[in-house]
Amino acid sequence: MAIVSTLAMTVTVSGNGISETYNLMAVNPVVNTNAPGGGPVLTALVSGPNELTVPPNTMIMYIIPTSTSTVILTLKGITGDTGFTLAPGLIAMLPIPSGTTSVLVNASAAVNVSILFG
Repeated sequence: MAIVSTLAMTVTVSGNGISETYNLMAVNPVVNTNAPGGGPVLTALVSGPNELTVPPNTMIMYIIPTSTSTVILTLKGITGDTGFTLAPGLIAMLPIPSGTTSVLVNASAAVNVSILFG
């Protein structure tokens, strides 16, 4: 039996007279009927470049640092490019194009993060 991964995301904005809830997946649901499976994997990143292997059939990759992490993680195309900095301590949800085999993440210091593939 295939493993199914479904992304459900709701955003609530409230305060100062505003109270709104948005179901982001109602417009464009993300369902992977052939997901790689498994739960989050604790991954030790070294200071500097880290090549993370992406399993086949991955549609979304989640990088989950601890909420108190101050380590800067940067997505890179190749070692040496400027890249795109992720917000420290926040979950990063990366849409993964079909055929992607790895993602390069540069860490400003050694850190443990959880990685989940859906």
